[in-house]
Amino acid sequence: MIVEMDKKGRILIPKKIRDKLNLREGMKFRLHIEDEKIILVKEESIAERYAGKYKAKTPIPENLDDFLNMVIQDWWKENM
Repeated sequence: MIVEMDKKGRILIPKKIRDKLNLREGMKFRLHIEDEKIILVKEESIAERYAGKYKAKTPIPENLDDFLNMVIQDWWKENM
């Protein structure tokens, strides 16, 4: 598939590819160069990256600082 860059440097990703990769407006990408290739990598939000990774053993306190301290202490006990 061949695409063309416009005068502002934009390249349209064809709909067929956007659909296949579930690309949506507003998504962010990490761009880097390998040899003569331009590589685009979807950048996940922190929420998407860590969603479901930690299950609280107790209800989440209203004070988020308390919750974060609890999470860190639990992780430390399990991993150190």
